[in-house]
Amino acid sequence: MPERNASNRRCYSDKDLTWIEFIKRLKDTGMPIKEIKHYAQLRADGNPTLSERMEMLVQHRKTLNEQITLLQEHKTKIAKFQQYLQSFSFTISKLFHPDSSSEKLFTMSVIVSELQYIFKFFFARVIAV
Repeated sequence: MPERNASNRRCYSDKDLTWIEFIKRLKDTGMPIKEIKHYAQLRADGNPTLSERMEMLVQHRKTLNEQITLLQEHKTKIAKFQQYLQSFSFTISKLFHPDSSSEKLFTMSVIVSELQYIFKFFFARVIAV
């Protein structure tokens, strides 16, 4: 607990600020408050709890790495889908401004194909969830 000055205001030491920053980092990275409280209690209990605290951090880091991997996969899929939408947009513009009637038919078949991909992309995600 931080000391208090003459006017009863808390005076935080560098050690206190480092601890607060660490707690904030645990919270910002998704560690549940209940686990943070448990970690804080273990810290207060001292050195005998060091291995348990280390294990908590190892598990939290593992969870973070799994989340990072999943987010990177989502980012890649979204970028890929964005590329498909850009090509689809180009295809749509060709439908309204074709160079020939055969190009218009080809463009329509590409649009149908792209729409099938879009529905497959989204509905596969909805069903999987």
